Amino acid sequence: MTIAIVCVLDLVTSRAILNSFSVVPPEQIRATLNEEKPFPVIVRRTGTCRAPRQIRVAAAFPSEIEGVCDEIVIPAPDREQTLQAELSLLGRQRGKFPLWHTFLGSQSRLGLWELRRSIAVNCQIFVEPSLSDITKQAARILASHRQGGQRIVARNGRGREFEQLREYVPHDDFGDIDWKATARKRRPIVREYQIERTQDIYACVDFSRLSAQALARKDKTRSTILDEYIHSTLILHRAVREMGDRFGFATFSNRVECFVKAVHAASFNSVFRHALYPLRAAPVAPAYDEICSSLRSRVKRRALVIFFTSLSEPQLAESFIEASRLLARQHLVVVACPMDTHVKPLFVRENVVDLEEIYGELAGHLLWRKVAEVRMTLMAVGIRMHNVAPSKLGLVAATEYLEMKERQLL
Repeated sequence: MTIAIVCVLDLVTSRAILNSFSVVPPEQIRATLNEEKPFPVIVRRTGTCRAPRQIRVAAAFPSEIEGVCDEIVIPAPDREQTLQAELSLLGRQRGKFPLWHTFLGSQSRLGLWELRRSIAVNCQIFVEPSLSDITKQAARILASHRQGGQRIVARNGRGREFEQLREYVPHDDFGDIDWKATARKRRPIVREYQIERTQDIYACVDFSRLSAQALARKDKTRSTILDEYIHSTLILHRAVREMGDRFGFATFSNRVECFVKAVHAASFNSVFRHALYPLRAAPVAPAYDEICSSLRSRVKRRALVIFFTSLSEPQLAESFIEASRLLARQHLVVVACPMDTHVKPLFVRENVVDLEEIYGELAGHLLWRKVAEVRMTLMAVGIRMHNVAPSKLGLVAATEYLEMKERQLL
């Protein structure tokens, strides 16, 4: 009986110990995908009640975040003082995740109870791809291409980008006369043009249902087709930035989610952080008609449009062909599709011994032939399609851009 009374008194006198403490994490934590990220946590003491010698600080991470060090024991701060503890996390998935709760713990005054307290916080965790790896890949692509170094490139034609007005001189084209300026100045004035030195490049990222397909990696990290689309978009952006052109992008599923106009941008990190990194695959079919009509109405200047999407299903391929015909008349269109490992022609594998494997090879050949027919149909309307491994989508997109820039097709 005496022991029970002592336990109850210890609980009653100790339950308010943690009320004088507060935990304040940073408002934003920016972590790199699959890399450990330490972050500080401020522990404040504001009350005057007696505090324990040590307190335990912990954080409740969402399931997509792995807590490398999600709990730490520190000495309790003195009255009206603060201490800083360091926790660390590991982001396993790209995106934006909330941290809603932190926890405090300590022993009771007599050490008979373990006290716990939950504290609501408002912290956002941004898990982003490794930009250093993307920079290295883009640098290799530029270095391997003959436009990777600086050299003089001959440009054909006189260009149609307005530069200035000047007085008419003999042998000027009558079509260049600016009649309003001529009437205002009362002498012939012509428009002078310069060669377009910057092009507009657009990346269109499809995050519909087929982008949720999981990929097997050698390092056993989790990845999807959508992750490769985003990784390829970042590589293309880095190449466009190095060449001095203008970059824009759009995301779509069953509707156009985000559209960013092509601009000269030294860095798109803030735009990517809010529009591209948090993307999750949606269980809907892609609306190719909406994204193509949006590009036709919003992009007036001739541009290179690169779609990151999958046309492995016949219905989706027909829908894309029908929607992109008019777009191809106005812009250059390239399609980068992830290749399925089972889609390949016959007689590629030599060790086919099982009847089930034979039927699997036949099914893969039929799909490969259908993809070849889609590629030929798109080529007839001026659209280039590449069906490559998901890890090579960024390489194909950047190479297409550099080749079209060199050939002055824009």
